[in-house]
Order: sequence, then structure tokens, then C-alpha cells
Amino acid sequence: MSIFAKAKKARENKKGFTLVELIVVLVILAILAAALVPALLGWIDNARQKQFVLAARNVVMAAQAVADEAYAAGNTNPQQYVCTDNLEKVEKIADVTGLSITNTNLGAAATPDAGGHGYYTITQATVAFTSEGYNVEATLQNGAWTITKADKATAST
Repeated sequence: MSIFAKAKKARENKKGFTLVELIVVLVILAILAAALVPALLGWIDNARQKQFVLAARNVVMAAQAVADEAYAAGNTNPQQYVCTDNLEKVEKIADVTGLSITNTNLGAAATPDAGGHGYYTITQATVAFTSEGYNVEATLQNGAWTITKADKATAST
């Protein structure tokens, strides 16, 4: 078979997709994208909320550690020690910036241990901080966290 015969046969056997078939595929992809994008954005928002709660828990755990340290050192008012005197120490432990802790309730232990030492537990707190580029405000009450604010932090010049 000559080259000319092969070329003629190739022109006669055109195989490929028609314009209609390509448009149908694109429409199907657009419908799938329209259905999946909001679901993915919802997952991202949920993950971000969980990240904020985790950061807030880290802040309270760091504040708890500082309060315990203050109590062990004989400080009679660990709440004052945590909320005003050592915010930088709590920030460093919790790896956040711009921290403020308000509405803190330190509940004392009902009975001291065998060595006569009691402990304090943070049972209620409102914390505000900057973490991962967001300004966050969270409240701990009755063992549950509520994110009351989570705004994208703006760069200050």
C-alpha cells in the first residue's frame, strides 16, 4: 500500500470527539464542581474552627500551668498572676501572640492532697489572641468552647 493510499484511508476514518460531546463533558464537570466546592469550603471552615478551639485550649492549658507554678511558689492569688502579670509567659507556652485573658474563674480544689497542697482549675475563661493569621476570641464555659470571633488579622504598619 502506497503512502497516498494510507493518507486517503486516514482521511476517511476520522476518529475523535464531536463538539457536542466535548460540551456535554464540560457541562457535567461544571455541575460536579458546583456541587463539590461548597462542601469543600464547609470542611475547610470546620477545620479552621477546630484549629481555633485547639489554640484556645492550649492557651488555657498554658495559663493553668502558670497558675499551678504560681500556687506552688506560694502566690496567694494565682488568678491575678495569670491574667495580668504573666501573659507573655502564657503566650510563649501556647505559641500565640496578642493574648488577653478575661472572665477567668479559677476554682480551688475541694480538699488538699496528702502533702497539704491544693490546686486550681480554670473552669471558665474568655481568651483573645492571634494565631495562624487570625484574631480569635473564644470562651470556655461549662466545659465547652465557643468561638465568638475569628477574623483574618490585618497587618499593621
